[in-house]
Amino acid sequence: MTHIDLWPEQPAVQADQIETGFALEDVLKGRQRFWYRFSSELQPALTGSCDPFVLPAVFIAMQRHANLVVHGQVSPSLLKNLVEFQAAWASWRLGVYTPIEIIADEERECQLNPERGVIAAFSGGLDSTFTVWRHSKGLAGRQNLKIQAALMLHGFDIPLNQPDAFTRATHKARILLDGLGIKLITLVTNLKKTEIKFNDAHPALLASCMLLFQSAYATGLIASSNTYAFMNIPWGSNPLTDRLLFSDSFTTIHDGAAFSRLNKVKALAAWPEAAQYLRVCVRGKERDENCCRCEKCVRTILIYRALGLGLPACFSRDVTDRQIFGLNMYNPRRFQFYDEILDTIDQNKLSGTWVTALKLTYKANKIIYRLYPLRSLLKSPRSSR
Repeated sequence: MTHIDLWPEQPAVQADQIETGFALEDVLKGRQRFWYRFSSELQPALTGSCDPFVLPAVFIAMQRHANLVVHGQVSPSLLKNLVEFQAAWASWRLGVYTPIEIIADEERECQLNPERGVIAAFSGGLDSTFTVWRHSKGLAGRQNLKIQAALMLHGFDIPLNQPDAFTRATHKARILLDGLGIKLITLVTNLKKTEIKFNDAHPALLASCMLLFQSAYATGLIASSNTYAFMNIPWGSNPLTDRLLFSDSFTTIHDGAAFSRLNKVKALAAWPEAAQYLRVCVRGKERDENCCRCEKCVRTILIYRALGLGLPACFSRDVTDRQIFGLNMYNPRRFQFYDEILDTIDQNKLSGTWVTALKLTYKANKIIYRLYPLRSLLKSPRSSR
């Protein structure tokens, strides 16, 4: 088997910014550089380990079927967990990923202050907003954690070529987080520019960015996007493999999988600012705004309606019956979302043309899905066999 070399970079300080990163080098792709940029105030929190760099690199190496040689220090506990992590993804994506060996110049656990805090990945979306709310308000019971910081990334849902949109999005996020006493940390990165499937790798990339600051934080929260009732595997973020993205010095927690999106909206009803600044859209031209047209925007508005909460201020316009008739629901994950919305409508005894439109559209989508049973087979991870 061929190999890929991972070369860590020394952090470079320029004015009020720090840039660090790593390079991957092999005979097929040559040299590729991946970088992270953030405030120089975070320099004391920056780790000297290569643990953050291994997480995105392992997906690249698995996809290229090449061993990974790390020219730096890696935690042996992380390497141990990544064996099982790779086994899962190689099973779910047969022929796409191959388990590989990770060889480090030095295997050593990070010796860090045990009194470090908790950091949460934060986009301003429904899932991450629910996570910071429930922990800040003590609603997580025995699982409750005191979140000191939230990490918001530029280069993921907001592209690097939209710096103004990211500035506006961080302004909204800061208003939300300031009200909870949580520090907002922003980071810019080109990690999404890899050839790997972002839908598979995004939690590993999130964990990579949080691990950069493990000198100050011992725990990182990744908000769930699916529930235990419908885990939608294979999907990048899930309770099985997110929890393998950790070492003895940094724990990654998949948070909130017991709660559906409707239940998250219900919980956030007690927080008026959430309805004003929530950002769920990834289809709009300007990614800091909700387009009010895509399926995700329409579905979120319908959740608020079904709960009797009206149109939240984060949406500039309401959904029309015509938009409801145009909804594309035909995959199992979306049916699960709309099952819950329709059950809530029935429980609350709601009526109106929009309810009729939604029920008719749901039935029509079910018929279409049943007429094309091969759709699910074509999407199967085993269909390439």
